[in-house]
Amino acid sequence: MQRRNRIGWIEWARVLGAVGVVVLHVLTSSFMKVPEDISDVRLAGYIVVSVVFGRWAVPSFFMITGYLLLAPMKDLRWPRAWGYAKRMILVLLTFGLFFSLLEEAALCVNGGEPLSPRVFLRAVVDVLTASSWDHLWYVYALIGVYALSPFVRRLLDRLGKRRFTTMTLVLFVVVMVIPTGFRLWQGFFGPGVDVAPTGAVALLANIPIGLACFCLGGCLRYWRPRHLLPVALVATACVATMTVVALTGLFAEGYGDMGFVYLQGSCFACIYAVCVLTMLRQTAGDDPMASDAIAARLAEDSFGIYVIHPLYVHIVLLATNPLAFPPVLYEAAFVIIVLAVSDLSTRALRHVPLIRSLL
Repeated sequence: MQRRNRIGWIEWARVLGAVGVVVLHVLTSSFMKVPEDISDVRLAGYIVVSVVFGRWAVPSFFMITGYLLLAPMKDLRWPRAWGYAKRMILVLLTFGLFFSLLEEAALCVNGGEPLSPRVFLRAVVDVLTASSWDHLWYVYALIGVYALSPFVRRLLDRLGKRRFTTMTLVLFVVVMVIPTGFRLWQGFFGPGVDVAPTGAVALLANIPIGLACFCLGGCLRYWRPRHLLPVALVATACVATMTVVALTGLFAEGYGDMGFVYLQGSCFACIYAVCVLTMLRQTAGDDPMASDAIAARLAEDSFGIYVIHPLYVHIVLLATNPLAFPPVLYEAAFVIIVLAVSDLSTRALRHVPLIRSLL
């Protein structure tokens, strides 16, 4: 049985994106727990696999949002956009606050400080200053993207497809290509790479990044490359991915902070996401998945999996040591456990009245 009003390739993108994000955070968290001088091969594997499977995912989520909201005849006036933004605000005031409470409580306990109401106040400040858990940067940025989406819609209607595409490419160059190029130059020839901004500064920087991906997603509707060979898409994706892997390896060898090469502001990650979504659109098509398929369930729960899964990543790493288990098997089991428990938690939380509409 098929689900109506679902687009098959977008559902596949959500499934693969959710799995990719879990893989990414499992490996990066394990990376931080494994001493660098113990297993260079294992660490190199973490870098390569996390880049290939995970770094395209979150840019693609913004693009999917743009593809859907910038569709012809889509009602995207301010009341609807505010409804989308309000949902993200409530996610931060529930899950974001809960995560911040856990972190602040852990800091108190580890520091020998007694638990007090100040823990709650610190957690509230963390949420208000965008200093909650790192993965929630996407939710913060999405609030800004939703707030600006009616304006983007009017621009698309006013400019038309061709000029809107030109504007989007200019935005992409300004927001992603130029900063990535500058950071590369600074890393190789300058005094060193600056540490990435955090908190409210990072929030403001991430909104234009999310907006550029959002606009690119809107353009994907008009970029159906029937004349473009799949080989060309695969080649472009491979070049972008290998570039990220190579640069990550170089910067890991002593050129400084390497996050800008693969994080959300990287032009390489964005190009990779465009290639993946285009290939999925060409291969999976628009027909929806069968409603009883496991992939359809994961697609429906993808946002909840994204929000919840870091909690279980932390729990597993508190209970296990990656070096005590066989490589590959440990990481594969880790991913499956986190994905399954996050999906079950999402399903369970939908029975809670105040949470149901958020996930």
